[in-house]
Amino acid sequence: AQPKVLDHILITSGDFEKSFHLDYDYWVDQTSQAATHDYDNKRLRLLSVREKDKVGTNEKPPYLFDYHQKEGTPHFLPNKLSRAIDHWGFYNGAEQNNVNSGSLNIPPTLYDFPVGNICADTVLFRNWIGDSDRESNEDAMKLGTLRKVTYPTGGSSAFTFEANHRF
Repeated sequence: AQPKVLDHILITSGDFEKSFHLDYDYWVDQTSQAATHDYDNKRLRLLSVREKDKVGTNEKPPYLFDYHQKEGTPHFLPNKLSRAIDHWGFYNGAEQNNVNSGSLNIPPTLYDFPVGNICADTVLFRNWIGDSDRESNEDAMKLGTLRKVTYPTGGSSAFTFEANHRF
């Protein structure tokens, strides 16, 4: 099923009328870890906004939106349920995190499990849990983020994003 989209905005006041038309396509997860449901693998991507007058004949140049994209697969964005995320929940490209979906999606962590009654002399069972790569990857994190907006006048605004870092 196709998701519902806002395809236009109509502004009216008396005889005044103008409309804005929104053009989209989709980001698509094309990895082997893509979800079985199409709606988890696709996300709308706004391409342009076009302004038209009341009659629809006077169309101004559009607002254009440019995004950071993956080299070779320009429509790629991981599915919404991907486990390939960093500590802050941003995509990090670590697709191996999706393979072992039965374990906790945490980095390798030594955990002490209490055995028996919990008291001063409790025996602890030590074990490693989690095996996910949760480190930030700035190039992967930028996928799908807005790079530039080009205005109808020809001017533009560029956007810079950088990954979180832990110390």
